Amino acid sequence: MFATLFVAISIFFGSLNGVFGDNNYQKGLDAYEIGHFHTAISYFRPLAEQGNVNAQVYLGIMYEKGQGVPQDMKLAFEWFAAAALKGHPVAQTELGAFYGQGTVVPGVPKDFKLAYKWYAKAAEQGFAKAQFLLGNSYLTGQGVPKDFKLAFEWFAKSAEQGFGTAQTFLGLMYGRGKGIPQDYIKGYMWINLSITQFKNTTYKTKIKNVANRAINNFEKKMTPEQIAKAQELATQCYAKKFKGC
Repeated sequence: MFATLFVAISIFFGSLNGVFGDNNYQKGLDAYEIGHFHTAISYFRPLAEQGNVNAQVYLGIMYEKGQGVPQDMKLAFEWFAAAALKGHPVAQTELGAFYGQGTVVPGVPKDFKLAYKWYAKAAEQGFAKAQFLLGNSYLTGQGVPKDFKLAFEWFAKSAEQGFGTAQTFLGLMYGRGKGIPQDYIKGYMWINLSITQFKNTTYKTKIKNVANRAINNFEKKMTPEQIAKAQELATQCYAKKFKGC
């Protein structure tokens, strides 16, 4: 479901060297990083079958994306489920995405309540992407009653970790006064920050376009002084690594 899961894992866990004291896991990780997927699979599969949760996640990713193996969404789902049940937040997020989309895996129907359940488990562990998806569940009322205040709170948690899509949504909520009093300066600040994030990473074109349209709409409603203030706040927030903005 997510094209940059390896990046997500790296961000959330940092260096995974020695997490399990297993040199073969690190060999698999090194092979994956340089695109030697067949080699990575040869290390990850035995470890996954022995219950190594991170190896299970990587097998899920590789089956989902067809890396070193034929693409197989059913096997991807099964490996993510195995790791999710052990509490791995990336796997929990992926499992939620499978349920949120539905029809991807035969016999796995669209189920927003289950998607919400798994997003919540991962979000509570501090995983930024899951926090955004949980916020979106509250925003749209998928799997849970609509609650703009909770949507705002989860978007904010994700945005403070530098997750660009959450920063865009947070800015839009400020602009529309959803879950928070309307504040064009804060809204502009967060969307401006998200656009900076999008320049440095491989976010999808759709969300980039949403952010660019939003910033143009904000500028039509703001004075030059307000825009300058928002840009100043964005610079300060970026320097603080998005914390306490």
